[in-house]
Amino acid sequence: MDAGVVVDTGRVPWLPRQVTFRELCPESRRVDEASGGDMVGVGVHPVWREEPPRAGAADHGGEACPRGERGAQPSVGEAEILAPRDPECGGGLGGLPGSDLRRSAGCRLTIGKVENTHPQAAREQQRDGAPHAEFGIVGMGRDDECVEHGILRGGLARTAPVVRLPRGFPGAYSPLMHDPSPADDPIPAPLTIPAPLPVPAPLPDLDAAAAHARRTAVLASVESLLGWDEQTMLPPAGGGYRADQVAAVATLVHAARTDAAQRERLHRLEDLLAGGRGERLDHEDRATIQRLLRDHHKHIRLPARLVEETARACIDGQQAWVDARRHSDWKGFAPKLEQIVRLKREQASCQSPELDPYDSLLDDYEPGARSSDVSALFDRLRPSIVQLVRACQDSADRPDDAMLRRHFPKDAQARFVRTVAERIGFDFDRGRLDTSEHPFCSTNGPHDCRLTTRWDEAYLPTALFGVLHEAGHGLYEQGLRSDAFGLPAGEAASLGVHESQSRLWENLVGRSLCFWQWCLPVARQAFPSSLSDSTAESIQRSLLTVRPSLIRVEADEVTYNLHVMLRFDLERALVRGELSVADLPNAWDERCERDFGIRPANAAEGVLQDIHWSAGLIGYFPTYTLGNVYASQLMAAITRDQPDLSAEVAAGRFESLLGWLRERVHLHGRLLDPGPLLLAATGMPVSERWLIESLWGRYGPAHGLGGRPP
Repeated sequence: MDAGVVVDTGRVPWLPRQVTFRELCPESRRVDEASGGDMVGVGVHPVWREEPPRAGAADHGGEACPRGERGAQPSVGEAEILAPRDPECGGGLGGLPGSDLRRSAGCRLTIGKVENTHPQAAREQQRDGAPHAEFGIVGMGRDDECVEHGILRGGLARTAPVVRLPRGFPGAYSPLMHDPSPADDPIPAPLTIPAPLPVPAPLPDLDAAAAHARRTAVLASVESLLGWDEQTMLPPAGGGYRADQVAAVATLVHAARTDAAQRERLHRLEDLLAGGRGERLDHEDRATIQRLLRDHHKHIRLPARLVEETARACIDGQQAWVDARRHSDWKGFAPKLEQIVRLKREQASCQSPELDPYDSLLDDYEPGARSSDVSALFDRLRPSIVQLVRACQDSADRPDDAMLRRHFPKDAQARFVRTVAERIGFDFDRGRLDTSEHPFCSTNGPHDCRLTTRWDEAYLPTALFGVLHEAGHGLYEQGLRSDAFGLPAGEAASLGVHESQSRLWENLVGRSLCFWQWCLPVARQAFPSSLSDSTAESIQRSLLTVRPSLIRVEADEVTYNLHVMLRFDLERALVRGELSVADLPNAWDERCERDFGIRPANAAEGVLQDIHWSAGLIGYFPTYTLGNVYASQLMAAITRDQPDLSAEVAAGRFESLLGWLRERVHLHGRLLDPGPLLLAATGMPVSERWLIESLWGRYGPAHGLGGRPP
C-alpha cells in the first residue's frame, strides 16, 4: 500500500489526527513506535478492487483503486485493526492514561463484505454527490461476545481512498474492543465477521426533528444578534424598544421549541429508545434524541408569558445595570434585580419542580451539576487556595507588575490583541472584535462568532487577557461542527466546558513563559517605549502576582476562585429566599472583607461589578471555577501527550494545541456531558487535584515558595 494513503482517525481520541498506512501497517511496525511507544493504535488495511477477490484475499498486496472513478465499487476485502485494550472489560478508553496498557496487547479484527446500505451513508451520498463504502465492524467482549458495532467509511476519492472513522462511531467514546485473551496469548487469531451487518431502517422522525431544531436555531440566533447589538451598538435611548424586540423573538423561539408536532416526533423517538429498538442507532443519533428530549421537557413546562416577561426584564435589567454601574447607583438598579430574581425563581419551579430551585437554574448551564456537589468541590478547593494566597502575601520575594502599568495606547492595543487572537487560531473571516462594557463572546450563526473586550491604557492585561479569554470561547465555537449548528453535535457541552477553553488560553497559555517568548517581540512592536526594558521572564513573572482585589475580572488567577465562591453562595441564597435583594450589598461587602481583607468603597466596586444577574444569568457563576478545574486537567493531559508543546508555543505555533482541543473537546459538541467528556479527553475522572497542582506549581516558585502545597 502506498505510504501516501492516509487514515483519518476522526474522533478516536487516542490516535494522531492522520497517519499513513505504512505507519499503521502491522506488518511494518507498531503504531506505538510511530507515536513514541506510548500506545498502540488502529491499523486499517482495506482491499479495494473492481473485481471480487478470491476468498481470504487479505494480503497486503491489495491495490487501492487508483482512479477512484465514480461508480467504481470496492468489494470483498479485509482489514486488520490493532486496538489498545483496557484490561477491565467494559470500562474506559483503552490506550488512555490510567489504562494498564501493554503495548503488544490488542485484538485483530477481520472485516467482511463491503456494504453501502447504511442510512447515514445514503444521506452523505445525497449531500456529497459521491459514493461511500461501508465496512461493518464489531467489538469483542468477554467470552468473545460481540457487544457493539460501528462503521468504517471509505469515500471513493479521485486519489487513493481515505478510510474514515465517522461521527458517532462507538470507538470515539468507548474501546473499539476489549481483549478477552489470556495474558500469554495477547493477540488472538483473526475473527472473520459475516457481512452484511444488520443496519437500522431510516428514521424520518429523527430527520424531521433535527430539521425543526435547525430552524429553531435560526430564530434563536436572531435573538442572540439582538443581544450582541444591544451591548455594543444600540443607542442609549433604544433600550426600551429593544426589550420589545427581544421579547417578541423569544416568544417565537419558545413557540418553536414547544411545537406540538415536534413534541410528537420526540415522544415517538423516546418510545423507540425505551423499547430497546434504538440499539442499532449510532452514538450521535442516540445522543441527539436524548438531548433534544431533555431540552424539550424543560421548555414545555415554561409558560409563554414567563418567557416573554423574562426576556423583556433582562434587556431592561442590562440597560439599567450599565447606567447604575457607571454612577454606583444601587438603589436605582435594585427594583430591576428584584423582578429578575422573582422571574428566575418562577422559571426554576416550572422547568424542574423536582429539583432545588438553584439546582434547576444551574442545570441550564452545567447539565447534571448540583449545588451540593459544587459546594463540596469548593470546600475541597478553598483551604489550598487560601493557604497559597496567604503564603504569597507573606513572601518577601513577590513579583512586581509595574511594567504592565505603563502607557499602552488604545489603538496600538487593538492591533496587538487582534494579532494575538489570529495567531492562536481565531478566524476573523468568521468573527470580529468590538468594545463593550463587559467582555463577552456571542455566536450568531455557524460562521458568525463575535468577541468584545474593554480597554485600559494604563494596564495592558485588561484588554489582552480579556481577548485571550473571549477568543478561547470563540475557538470553541468555531471548532464546533458548523454542519450541525442547532443540534447537540454542534453545541457546547456546558458552560463549564466553555469556560475551560477560555481559561486555558487566558491563563495556562497566556501567562506561560513560552507564550511570552513568542509574544514579547510582537508586543514590543506595538509598544516600543513601554516594553523596551522587559524580558519574557520578567513579564511572565509579573503576571503571576497575587494581590487580593475587589474586581473579579481583574483578579489574579489564584484569588479568582474566591470571587466565584462568593457569588455562588450569594446567588444561591437569593434564589432560595434566604437572602433578600435589599440585603445583598451588605452581604457582599461583609464577604469581601472576610475573604480578601478589603471592603468595597461603593456599589460599583462591589455588588454592581458583574453583568450576569442583570442579564438573568443566575446559576452561571460556578461554571467559572468548574472551567478552571476542567482546564487544568485538560492541560495536564495535553502536556503529557505533547512533550514538545512549550517549544512550539515559544515559536508561535499553536496548531498542535488547538488540534488536540478540536479532537478531544470541540468535535464532540454536546453529545457527551461534561464528566464523560473529560474522562474521554484525558482518561481521568474530573478532579480538582490538577487545578491545585497547577496553581501551586506556577505561583509558588514565582513567590519564592515550593511548587507543591506544604
